[in-house]
Amino acid sequence: MASERSLADFLEARRKPVATDSAHAPVTLGFRIQGPAGTTRFAVSLNGSEAILNTSGEPQVDRDVACTQEEFEALLAGRSELLGPFWDRHLPPDYSFAPSLYAFLFPDHPYRDLNPVLRDLYQTSSYYPTVTPFPQGHILHCIVLEHSLDLTLEIGLAFGGSALFICNAHQRKGTGHHYAVDPFQIHSFNGVGLTLIRKAGLGAYFQWLPTTAQAALHALSATGMTFDLIYIDGDHGFTAVLSDFLQANALLKTGGFLALDDSHFPSGVRALQVIRRHFPYQAITDRSTDRLTVLRKISHADGPAALRMMTALCRGAMNLWSLGRRLKSRVLPSRGLT
Repeated sequence: MASERSLADFLEARRKPVATDSAHAPVTLGFRIQGPAGTTRFAVSLNGSEAILNTSGEPQVDRDVACTQEEFEALLAGRSELLGPFWDRHLPPDYSFAPSLYAFLFPDHPYRDLNPVLRDLYQTSSYYPTVTPFPQGHILHCIVLEHSLDLTLEIGLAFGGSALFICNAHQRKGTGHHYAVDPFQIHSFNGVGLTLIRKAGLGAYFQWLPTTAQAALHALSATGMTFDLIYIDGDHGFTAVLSDFLQANALLKTGGFLALDDSHFPSGVRALQVIRRHFPYQAITDRSTDRLTVLRKISHADGPAALRMMTALCRGAMNLWSLGRRLKSRVLPSRGLT
């Protein structure tokens, strides 16, 4: 059977140690892959610098991984975006060795051809699981590069993974500029995203907007700017996602790309239902993953006025509630960087 040969080829190709170039405590994973012909067993020892395969004997393992052959081979087929859900089902919430496991499963990982800071980011365990998943960031990179997009915008900077991917694409084509909205970059992420962008030498292609999405998108709209790609990865509540979309829709050019992170969340599913029902967007299925949905705007439309008004009122109420909490706790917002 083809699937059996696929698993056999994978194991044969991993006979030699795979360089991982990471830093974490040694861990050995024991795999039990259940297929039509029976169970295939092997162990992988991850010591930080390399991954070593063991297909014989009974090595002592730290973690057991049991799954179907079909599920495992979905990863081997290049569907690296499935690693997150696979991890959630079969591995504990310890992401320290994630970069090493990634390198073992996908030794031809395309980060090797990207900016060195991106490579280091995805080999640093402390950024997991918050950092934008590599397949997701790489999709954004490819869209910007392949379509020669000029102006791009994202809501939510965090550790800077997606911003690094997008700015790296601008750098490779020699033109373009990326805006990132994040009022919590200093307070919640210690400015890591900004630091990595500077370290990568991508500052000329980047501008940070240290305010809320609502305020930033309103200010950008007042300038008359329009964007070729907008990536929504901020507050994941339904009202917030829908509000961000409504403002982003007004800023997005016809023919531009809209990407929504964590679109598998209940809030994302509901927001997508509204978008698909009331707005002219085409699904880009070959650029979407299990948690990222990419759409392309095919014509200009503001959507129902009642929907826009209801969302604006709900978002305003949320902002007032948030302001009241800050005043009550006497927490002042960070001034941010310029």
